[in-house]
Amino acid sequence: MLRALRSVGITPDMFYFASLGSMLLSIVLWFVPRSGSDSDKGRPERLAIFVGLWPPTLFLMGHALRDEAATPEVPVAIDAGTSY
Repeated sequence: MLRALRSVGITPDMFYFASLGSMLLSIVLWFVPRSGSDSDKGRPERLAIFVGLWPPTLFLMGHALRDEAATPEVPVAIDAGTSY
């Protein structure tokens, strides 16, 4: 999956900025004015909590992508006589 992301042109910094952006979006959504009926007043808070769950995942994906780029690719030698 990480190689596919890298082949599309996605960099670790993109994930880091997306993580920061989702934190800021969560804060903004938390303070959105609550108007309308009683059942709709909790919607911005629930959306803010949902968006607030994204940053750790995005940060870890960026970190994994950065680690994958730093790891030298080692060719795998397979012995023809060995079966697994």
